[in-house]
Amino acid sequence: MGGALRIVTLIAACAIALFMVLGAWVNAQGLAPEELARRCAACQPIWSSYQEDVKAIHAPTVAKWQGEPEALLLTPGTLEARFRMDGFWASTVTGIPLLLRTPEGDVIRSDNPAPVDGLQRYTFTIPKSATVYPWIELHYPHVERRFPLDESGQWHPGNF
Repeated sequence: MGGALRIVTLIAACAIALFMVLGAWVNAQGLAPEELARRCAACQPIWSSYQEDVKAIHAPTVAKWQGEPEALLLTPGTLEARFRMDGFWASTVTGIPLLLRTPEGDVIRSDNPAPVDGLQRYTFTIPKSATVYPWIELHYPHVERRFPLDESGQWHPGNF
C-alpha cells in the first residue's frame, strides 16, 4: 500500500506542477487589444494603492510600461503630461491610467492617452481652474514623483 500511495502522491505533485506551469504560461501571454482597453478603462486606481491597483489590469503587461516624462503643461482647467514611451506601450493606443495630485490634495485620473509628436499625451481635467500650481505629483507605473512647475505652469526636463 505504501508504494501505491507514493505513486498517487507523485502523480498529484506532477499534475500540480503542470497546472502551475500552464498557468504561468497563460498569464505571460498578452491580452487581446480589446480586453486590454476594457481593463484600462475599468481601472479606477486610488493614490495610496496605485501600483497594486494598476497591476489588476494584467500584471505582466503593466510591468512592461516604460515611460519618461518629457513635459507638463498646465492651462486653465487641464494639465497635459507628455511621456516618451518605449516598448509595448509605445505601440498601443490604450493607456494605463495615471493619477495626478494637486497641492490641495485633489486626486485626478487621466483621460485615455493620445499620441502627439511621437509622445503619449495624458490629459487631466482639473476641477478647480487653478491658474498655476507650484507643483503637482504624478503616479505612473513604477513611480510616484513630484514635479515643480515654473511660473507659467510648465515643467520640462532640466528646468529645475
